[in-house]
Amino acid sequence: MHSKRPKIFNNFQEIDNTDMLGNEIEYSITFYATITEEKNNSFIVKGLEVNDISYRGDFSFSIQSETRITWHNQEIDMSELEEGDNISITFLGPIQESSPATINNVIEIKILDDEL
Repeated sequence: MHSKRPKIFNNFQEIDNTDMLGNEIEYSITFYATITEEKNNSFIVKGLEVNDISYRGDFSFSIQSETRITWHNQEIDMSELEEGDNISITFLGPIQESSPATINNVIEIKILDDEL
């Protein structure tokens, strides 16, 4: 008898998050946003219209030491991130339902703009 496996829901559809051997797989999610506020290592962003509707609202996140920050595939310092920058945000795990929604495990930020 199989044990009950954890489930992931995306837009209210169940997604099997296990491989063929029954091991849990953690998927990353990437969406696009504009930085609207920056304070200490925390950011508030507004999701862009090109995203799925679930990622068009306001989100907050903090940069951790393991968060990778890049521009044109070059690693850059967090101080390069500014209000108004268009970025992609890649994260693992759930989003906390709050206002704004909170992303706890951001693994990569990419600046999408042509100039810093």
